[in-house]
Amino acid sequence: MVDHFVTPTARHADVVLPATTFWERHDMHVPWSGAGHYAIFMPKVIDPPGECRNDLDICAELARRLGVGGYNDRTDLEWLQSFCEGTACGSPTTAAPRSCRRA
Repeated sequence: MVDHFVTPTARHADVVLPATTFWERHDMHVPWSGAGHYAIFMPKVIDPPGECRNDLDICAELARRLGVGGYNDRTDLEWLQSFCEGTACGSPTTAAPRSCRRA
């Protein structure tokens, strides 16, 4: 199980892997309930504490340990950049064009 906290479900798990929170990873989200027609880039603000890892890194490490080759060859930020290629707002690591910025 992967979780941020020791939840009631985590208490019953044999293995709990510490996951990062949205403050500790680069990510994209859609507005509440998916009501918007856009995604919001959320940059990593702080480094993860202790042994916390993002879901991509956890899955990539599990794949490596299980002998699954070629599972992932990008970082979380590289994946997000690839999702934004060709869009009006460009890459999450560059300044958005004026038309994509809030007034």
